[in-house]
Amino acid sequence: MAICIQRFTIEHPFLLSDNRHYPFYIWKDIFRRHWTIRYVIIPLYIYTAAAINRCLCKDTTALWRLALALCTSAVLVPSPLIEFRYFTVPYFFVRLHISSRSTTRAVLFEALWFSAINAATIWVFINRPFAWPSEPGQLQRFMW
Repeated sequence: MAICIQRFTIEHPFLLSDNRHYPFYIWKDIFRRHWTIRYVIIPLYIYTAAAINRCLCKDTTALWRLALALCTSAVLVPSPLIEFRYFTVPYFFVRLHISSRSTTRAVLFEALWFSAINAATIWVFINRPFAWPSEPGQLQRFMW
């Protein structure tokens, strides 16, 4: 994983050119802070992959999980941009195939988590417009 990060991390100019999106701030404030950050979070990547695999092992075949991993990689790896929309289809496939025995508490936490993110985004969109120096007088708004 460290070799993949070292050799294949691309910082696309569009990623850092538009401060109206979450990926701009994630990249600028987290990944660009220090070069080691990219490597420090490798355990988080591994844990996340293992957790998804563990959730899917209950109700899916190994072939289905491999196909999901390959298809998701085929979409994400060649893309030089980080956009949350690229993760929505794989997320829906994972969510649909997670065991229906999920606890009510986990589903409630997920709903609250997504509601909080959406509420914060809507609040910033409505209450925090800003102007770019290159376009004075034209208000810009933060977008998902």
